[in-house]
Amino acid sequence: MVGRSASLAVGFRKPAHDPMIHFCVYTMDPEFSNVLDWLIEHGIDYEVHLNRTRFHVPMGTTMTHFLLKFAHCCPQIDDASDPSLNN
Repeated sequence: MVGRSASLAVGFRKPAHDPMIHFCVYTMDPEFSNVLDWLIEHGIDYEVHLNRTRFHVPMGTTMTHFLLKFAHCCPQIDDASDPSLNN
């Protein structure tokens, strides 16, 4: 399932024009639905996978609000690693 206009799992890329940080929320996390509601409310594209949902949050006040609310449950993803493989 893909939120808004995000591409499918193939080719999900961070937009080049705005500095953004890549995060995820795990499907079984109790905050999962709250995070998705927040992403929709703030117009942030997301990509739902079986185990997690990936998304990019723009720097600035949106990032600040996101971190204050969800830093405890949404790990940052290093684009060069795969957290499902623990690398």
